[in-house]
Amino acid sequence: MLHLIQTIRKKADTFLNSNLMHWIDTGLLFINLGVVALENRLSVQGHDFILLQKALHIFVIIFIAEAAIRILVNGRQFFADHRNYFTLVVLGSCVYFNRPALTILLAFRSLRAWRTLAFIPKTRHVIDALYHAIPGVVNIIFLIVFVFTIFTILGVYLFGSQVPDLWGDYSQSFTTLQQIMLSDDWGDNLRATSKFYPHSWIFFLSFLTLITFVLLNLFIGVIVDAMQTAQEEKEAIKRNEFEDAHKENLHKMHLHMKQMQKELIAIKQALTK
Repeated sequence: MLHLIQTIRKKADTFLNSNLMHWIDTGLLFINLGVVALENRLSVQGHDFILLQKALHIFVIIFIAEAAIRILVNGRQFFADHRNYFTLVVLGSCVYFNRPALTILLAFRSLRAWRTLAFIPKTRHVIDALYHAIPGVVNIIFLIVFVFTIFTILGVYLFGSQVPDLWGDYSQSFTTLQQIMLSDDWGDNLRATSKFYPHSWIFFLSFLTLITFVLLNLFIGVIVDAMQTAQEEKEAIKRNEFEDAHKENLHKMHLHMKQMQKELIAIKQALTK
């Protein structure tokens, strides 16, 4: 019985990680995306298309069932892949907030299937680089959030009393900092603040230096480094495949030489007799 269960799990794991399953998964995700788009369009026009709403709930059930099957088949290995945490968070949000349309976020998971596009090697290389860049990008986002939090509090503390339209509370301060980061009328914000605080340019310059010229440019560095790492891994795989093929050929040649040696010995013995 145990052997049968292990055999079923092994076959299920092979199917779940096959290219066919990746394409089925991708097809479902994009069909779901189309249903969400159509349902939203009908809702905006004042129509209530119940069939599409039910279809969205069915997609949620399908994706939850797939995740449950993967957990049963892979066990702890399922949680070793950080992309699976993203899937669980999205599905949990769909159920908790009763928003089945959030399943469109799972379309990002289809990038995993795009890696199988061997006929577009450049696309596969970019996708591999994207996955390598995710940890670095997440770290930079945490740094940006941290810097935003510090400067949001400072903006309210330093300028909130005299310039309430820009720095009156945390939400306004955060919005103003976003404008500064995106260079959206930040000069007007600086002039409005400088009327009451002549040295406010120090605050603006410090924020621009940290966010625009340091942290945001780190994104480029992380992506370039990730693409280089992906290229190095690709070359390492090719090198290992070449070395394995070379070793296999040497082994076959060695066996062939042994066989020839045995045949020569047998011929020599026959001639001696």
